[in-house]
Amino acid sequence: MGLDLDLGLTEADLEFLGSLNDDNMISQRPSITPEKQPQAGSLDSVGSTHRKPCSQLSSWSPRSKDNAYMDQEYLSVPKDLDHSIAEHATARSRVLPEHLSRERRDLAFAVVVRICGQRNFDRLMHCFPSAELLDSLIQDFFIRQRNEVDSWIHEPTMHLNQESPVMIITLAAAGAVMSSVDALQRLGYALLEIARIQLSQDYESDNSLTRHLRAQQAYALVLQIGLWSGNKRRVEIAESFEQPLVTMLRRASLFKKEKYSALMPPSTDDEETLNSHWRRWAESESFNSSRNLWDARTAAEWKSLCLKEDFQSADSPLSLADILQGPPLLWQIPLQSDVSLTALVYIHGISKMVADCNRNRYERCGAWSNPLFQLWQRELQDILERFGIEVLGTLGTQNSIMALIHQAISLSVYIPLGALEVLAGKDGEESAAHVRQTIVRSISPSHFRQAIWHAGQVLRISKTMASGSLIRFCATCLYFAALALWTYGTLSPRGVLSLDASELDTTEQRDVFLLDEVVDDLALRHFIVSGKRTPALSSERGPVSLDDRVAVVHIFQDALRSNHLGRKVSQQIQTFHDVLSALEYFSRINHDKSRKRKAL
Repeated sequence: MGLDLDLGLTEADLEFLGSLNDDNMISQRPSITPEKQPQAGSLDSVGSTHRKPCSQLSSWSPRSKDNAYMDQEYLSVPKDLDHSIAEHATARSRVLPEHLSRERRDLAFAVVVRICGQRNFDRLMHCFPSAELLDSLIQDFFIRQRNEVDSWIHEPTMHLNQESPVMIITLAAAGAVMSSVDALQRLGYALLEIARIQLSQDYESDNSLTRHLRAQQAYALVLQIGLWSGNKRRVEIAESFEQPLVTMLRRASLFKKEKYSALMPPSTDDEETLNSHWRRWAESESFNSSRNLWDARTAAEWKSLCLKEDFQSADSPLSLADILQGPPLLWQIPLQSDVSLTALVYIHGISKMVADCNRNRYERCGAWSNPLFQLWQRELQDILERFGIEVLGTLGTQNSIMALIHQAISLSVYIPLGALEVLAGKDGEESAAHVRQTIVRSISPSHFRQAIWHAGQVLRISKTMASGSLIRFCATCLYFAALALWTYGTLSPRGVLSLDASELDTTEQRDVFLLDEVVDDLALRHFIVSGKRTPALSSERGPVSLDDRVAVVHIFQDALRSNHLGRKVSQQIQTFHDVLSALEYFSRINHDKSRKRKAL
């Protein structure tokens, strides 16, 4: 669910000042009452006002008042909030050594004023973020990027006071939307709209920007913010504007392997020449270079690492097509390559192949049992199994993120993720009934058990992830795992009944199979083939059967909550929590109806 846009800046200011005195610990499970309205910021306050999951899962329905200018009031930040954030930022270590100048801030402000026109002009003049606040938000973005596998904006060669105003606005927006302060999150999404509009104008006024790296990065960052915003409007707009960027890169031949060559450091120690080579290297693709080279702070350090890692011996650059030939090729890449990034690109490439397989077999009537699609599915299963065996164990600190994605994609091999949303009510009851029949008719019980095993493993891995890291695509993986287990509870032999653990007979309580635990291969194989054991999730009160859909949803809500303890959450996490609350409420309604029928 989106943020409450009726909340003004004065209240946000008080909210921020109050947050300085408490940790905003997330501890209580939200109550499911139809009268209670969800509030932005903390999972404690997120309930469900919806009687059907489709109200949360349905696509965006545009209103006449929806437009790119409706968030402009949030471009103003109260002075005391601005000063408090800026003062707090001075005590932190910096990522970018250069502070954003007031002149550069004023250029960004001029862009905002030009787009806003006379709307909120007086407010903007007095309360637009200071250079110090914008600088702090940009620092926050780069701090988070340092911990990501796919860091793609080269921080060491960025000089803030030489960047375009739209790049400054976009970077500040990216930092703001991940803030723990609601007012800053709203500021970030308001800046996002400004950046999106200005980028479009820039491209139209100067077509050469379609080949300019910084403009492409700003465009990609705008898409990323919108895609993971948790707001239906922003998500749809981001999806709609994805193709132009792909077209720019394709037309510039940047998807062709021949476009790239190994950029070796110059033999001379001339500082100007060395810096020029370093910047050219940074503007090229980092896929074929180690993370150490990417993180080098200076041209001299970059050259030293190149020589140390024998960079000159690199073969021709790898392409996505090269590594998609199979996991064994991952270990034929040069030693100086970024193995974690290579693995991430590979697993996402496989996910696209899985999506293609599902789309083709799902759109063709009766094709699910076609031998050709069964062979295609089996090949994808083998590729993912080999990836898990040969790759995941060697990725070190990034293993949990990669393992989570691997399990979610493995889940999608057996059940199309889109079908899970439809079954939960995204397109209404009629579509849900049709998909329910298709799944029951087309997916074998053993494949369904394989799918819920992967879903349980997503839950297990999510519990081991670093605090605050369960965001964006990782949070999406957890969301689909929850839908898969909820679906199994809906379609299981017990039907739609929600049973408490105490209602299971003693035999079933003894012979459960915990999906979110590590088990040996023989036990897993026996469960998948025979299905004689009762699938369940672990909890503090004992095993929870998947028939107890309310308890299953609670477990996933707890996983989200525990990963974000002590902090306010992003819109995306709030949205996922809202959907889970809707599923929980729907399960309770069905449970009550079933008990009434039994009583009669």
